[in-house]
Amino acid sequence: MRGEEVRTHQHTAEPEVARGRFHPLSGALCLLVDNVFWGVTAISVGTTVAASSLMAFVLTGVGVYLIQRNLARDRKGPALARAFFLAVIAGLPTSLAGTAVGALVMAWAGMRGFGRK
Repeated sequence: MRGEEVRTHQHTAEPEVARGRFHPLSGALCLLVDNVFWGVTAISVGTTVAASSLMAFVLTGVGVYLIQRNLARDRKGPALARAFFLAVIAGLPTSLAGTAVGALVMAWAGMRGFGRK
């Protein structure tokens, strides 16, 4: 193979979500966690607000971070920033914020193309 260049192609799997976006599951997780924890808070007549806020924050933060790192293939910094943002939203003591933001994130991430490969 004189004079010929041998090229090898490395196939890297394309991320399911375009860079700079939330993965649809991140929005769905925010929506789910927010509604579950604030439903529990409503049932307990507000006595679990502090615990519910903290648990919603931690669960959403860890879950979104893992989703963004593994499925959206974000680097650590952007994944952490997205996780922190949605964790704060889910941890707010109202279901309205997480529901609205979670729905917007899912719409923004393109739910209609979510099931396609």
